[in-house]
Amino acid sequence: MKPDTSIIKRTFILGDEWLYYKLYCGKRTADMVLVDCIKPLTERLLEKKIIDQWFFIRYTDPNPHLRIRFHCNDIDKLGIIIDNIKKAVSNYVENDLIWKIQTDTYNREIERYGENTIEEAESLFFHDSDLCIKALELIEDDTLLFMFALRSIHTIFQVFDFTIEDKLLFVKENLEAFKAEFNSNKSLSKQLYKKYNGLKKEIIEFMEMQSHNEYQPLINLLNTKKEQIKIVKKLY
Repeated sequence: MKPDTSIIKRTFILGDEWLYYKLYCGKRTADMVLVDCIKPLTERLLEKKIIDQWFFIRYTDPNPHLRIRFHCNDIDKLGIIIDNIKKAVSNYVENDLIWKIQTDTYNREIERYGENTIEEAESLFFHDSDLCIKALELIEDDTLLFMFALRSIHTIFQVFDFTIEDKLLFVKENLEAFKAEFNSNKSLSKQLYKKYNGLKKEIIEFMEMQSHNEYQPLINLLNTKKEQIKIVKKLY
């Protein structure tokens, strides 16, 4: 039985409260754009209360790009957001680091995230995006970034009191869907399996450490994320 979605708005077009941009660029460029462009842009818009949340995802269609959504507090200020985005990305476009920009329709995945919890899910996306962008600013090593991503997922499981059995079930249920969505194949699966086995000892150590001189800023980020998720959890 499909949920009644008449109360929760599903679709947002240009001019609605959710503003949706696609920035086409390579992976390394995307990291730079997120840290040097999107981070100061969103911090400024949040501080001025022009937006109250935002989130991003990396995607391929088949060209790699960033999908970024901004939630506007006052649609009369949409022009301010658009102008700020233009100023923030113009240099990247002029230097062909971003080779295409599009606005698009934001269709909420209500069937996936639930009619009654889609707004809470968007809050989680916001906090997760904020965490990712701050981590990118601190981490230059791909291996450490990989381990940080694993612990970040584990943090969410912890807040929602997942048992080992719950985690395994969740991963199994979502594995095939994510493979299809992100165009995974056997080659990528083998690469990830090989990477995990090669780093198993380091991963376990990183997942369990509570304090560490070198990694303390990252641990602090994860602890902050845990507290933010606890607040969202209370709304469920």
